Amino acid sequence: MKHFLKKNYGTFLVGFFFILCIFLALFAEVFQSRNSEMDLAALYATPIQWRQFNEIREFKINNKNGEFVLENMNPEGLFEGPWQLTSPQVLKVKSAVVEKIMGALKQIQIRQVFSLDGINLSSFSLDSPTATVNIRANSGRAVELKFGLINPIDNSSYMTFTDATQIYQIDPLSISLESYDLAQMAESQILALNTDSIQSFELVKENVSSFRWQKNADKWLTQTGQEIPAQKIQKYFDRWEEVKSSLVIENGNAEQKIILDRLLVNPQYVIRVQTLNGLRTYTLSLFSEPISGVNLATKQFYILSNDEKKSFSFVDKSQLSFLDKKIDI
Repeated sequence: MKHFLKKNYGTFLVGFFFILCIFLALFAEVFQSRNSEMDLAALYATPIQWRQFNEIREFKINNKNGEFVLENMNPEGLFEGPWQLTSPQVLKVKSAVVEKIMGALKQIQIRQVFSLDGINLSSFSLDSPTATVNIRANSGRAVELKFGLINPIDNSSYMTFTDATQIYQIDPLSISLESYDLAQMAESQILALNTDSIQSFELVKENVSSFRWQKNADKWLTQTGQEIPAQKIQKYFDRWEEVKSSLVIENGNAEQKIILDRLLVNPQYVIRVQTLNGLRTYTLSLFSEPISGVNLATKQFYILSNDEKKSFSFVDKSQLSFLDKKIDI
């Protein structure tokens, strides 16, 4: 009897372990398959780890209209900005532009993947992309996305990006990055000043410094160390935010460039703005000489540009009357 029970008990244990092994094998297979399916689904939904770009410092867009650099003036890189175009012209970015761009990129949907080789790069126009987007995060992490031509037959496009090992066939973006231009991105305001980001501000008139304000911790000080009330600083910067351009010339033709360069050689005003992101210098000269293609009255406008002098804004003099007024500190 004991021998019989012992034999059955052993058989039971062997059977139990056999069933357990089968169960674990099936579980592992299902779990691994499910993970693979989940990873594949995640890949096709969005191939870029956008969580690494929550705090963005800069967007750079290249397309048929040129290169556009959008810089986040928020010192902490918070997405709400304000954002400012620094190239080709220093202008305030429209409030919804960055949100639209980022929203479109995050919604990229993958249809198929192709090998990343020279033939496919050429076939899908990724060797000469219709649009390129470079994104730099506060952390220093950067990514470049390249977009090819839109296929009108199946209404799809192609893209690849930094460190990608393949080419992605995607649904067309909800925005037309390949045709974005200055008018779509920029407000008519010439500057986007974020008080929290500015470390110093200087106005120079005819090579003589009118004033220079320096930020020390949370206080603003004059050149002589006198403290300036924060509300007066903000009021002054708000005046600049209200200034709008009447006309913008991007680059300009050869004839225009000669005159514009000549007018800006000895500017009436120089504005130097030191921010957490570096120094920005702007020059203001009187529009005193006719320029072909510019139908504005001479001596009634200033021309504003920056160090690169890639583009030029024409600003009505009446908007800048505060430059010659004594500032009540």
